[in-house]
This record gives sequence, C-alpha cells and structure tokens, in this order.
Amino acid sequence: MTQNSIQTIVRVADFPIKRRDVAPRIGSDLTNISKPMGLTQLGASYFAVKLDESAFPLHVHYQEDKIITLLGIGTCRFGGEGYAVKASDTLLAPAGRAELAH
Repeated sequence: MTQNSIQTIVRVADFPIKRRDVAPRIGSDLTNISKPMGLTQLGASYFAVKLDESAFPLHVHYQEDKIITLLGIGTCRFGGEGYAVKASDTLLAPAGRAELAH
C-alpha cells in the first residue's frame, strides 16, 4: 500500500500489536488504525487493556475530542466519577475540559 492509498476495511489482527506500559497497572496492547487506512485528519487506535489495568493515567485533551467504543467491560473515569461500562458503549471526552479528565 502506498502512503496515499485509502483502505476502507482493515483488520486489527493484521497489524503489529505493541505493548506500552506507563506505570504499574497502567498500560495496554495497541496499534494505530488511521495511518494504515490512509487517514490524515482523524486519529484512530486500537487498545486492549488487561483486567485490573488502566489504559492511561487520568488526563485531558485540550485540542481534540475523543470518542471511545468499548469491546469489553470496565470502569470509565470522568472527572471525579467512575462509571460502569460494557461492550458497545461509546464514550465521549470533550476537549479542553479539565473537570472531565478521563
């Protein structure tokens, strides 16, 4: 695939999955999806998070909104609250809102 080609269908299983550990109990297995698809204006990634881990420390994005679609179960933190989430739930983290750090 050339850098300018567009892939309308990709399979995560075809991409190399890398392990990223940030701190004890914070990490994930991940791969980028948007670049292999040829996208330049949208970032998309796949993250697999182990039981009893968090993908990231609590953080906020100041220049982009984030949409997260789940394939499993867990707890999502927004601000000071935690919410039980399950497969097919889609979460939104608005940009520039520190009180909604996720």
